[in-house]
Amino acid sequence: MGLPLQGGNYFEKQMKPFQMKCLELVPWATMALTVLGSHFAADAVMETVAEWSHGSETAVFITKICYLVFFIGMVYLLIRQKDNIFHPRTRYISNEEAEEREHLVLFLSNLPKDLEESDGVPDNLQLSQNIDKDLEKIEKLKKGALPLRWAWEMPLRAIQHHQKKLKTLTLVCSKESISQVNLFAKIFERYRFNNLDKIYLLAQKQGKPLLVDMFSEKDIADLNGFNFQSFDELSQAMWFLMRKFRKYKYSESQIMIDITSGQKPTSIVGASMTFNRVIKAQYVSTNQPWDVLSYDVLLTSSEPREFGL
Repeated sequence: MGLPLQGGNYFEKQMKPFQMKCLELVPWATMALTVLGSHFAADAVMETVAEWSHGSETAVFITKICYLVFFIGMVYLLIRQKDNIFHPRTRYISNEEAEEREHLVLFLSNLPKDLEESDGVPDNLQLSQNIDKDLEKIEKLKKGALPLRWAWEMPLRAIQHHQKKLKTLTLVCSKESISQVNLFAKIFERYRFNNLDKIYLLAQKQGKPLLVDMFSEKDIADLNGFNFQSFDELSQAMWFLMRKFRKYKYSESQIMIDITSGQKPTSIVGASMTFNRVIKAQYVSTNQPWDVLSYDVLLTSSEPREFGL
């Protein structure tokens, strides 16, 4: 009895994006029919005036009246649809497992200073060269008498999800975490993913964003991180990164921005980079089963002077 239900749920899940697309087309179909109706109505009015001027019989008005009624009806429907056309609309395709992508962007939070002495790794955690086994160790240590708390667990979980396809990892650091980014890169490099080509650091120098290839540039002492509480600073940095990705011809369909770590503004800026793009944002659940969910945000323009200001 369970199989039909599962099949039905699968079909419904597959059809949902198609249904949403159809709903988004309704206002535009209404607008198109309104324009068509205005053409009919204009012809009807012009012909009516011409017939009046020549003294024609009024019986021919019936068809033209129908045209006018149709036009008025479509204008009414268009007015009813104005909220869908002009007001901001966001669509979150949530609770869907994030597909594996080739280019991952991470916001890196900082560790307590005392962990720098142990290369960023807690004393009771022995890392291997297998990210799956290491995350299993972390999960067990979190259930111990002294539960493990490590800020870099979630970035590793974000990376784990894409390990089979990952070609580039871009780290966006705060002013506090940039001094520790080499420690994170050292941890990451031990896993030796087959397809990995680049580790980028998005930083700034003298107030200007800069994208650094960490495989070729190890000296980053003169670089600064970003203020994770400054929306403008983060936005400028991410726009700079998107332009670089475009220059490198990275496909939007292969870019994922992780918004798990960092602070609230980093999540907002990261999500805003997906507006009306194929780029997606992902969030790693902080509880078992550690689901990695993707979010696709679509935004339309707002109605001018909505608040009357």
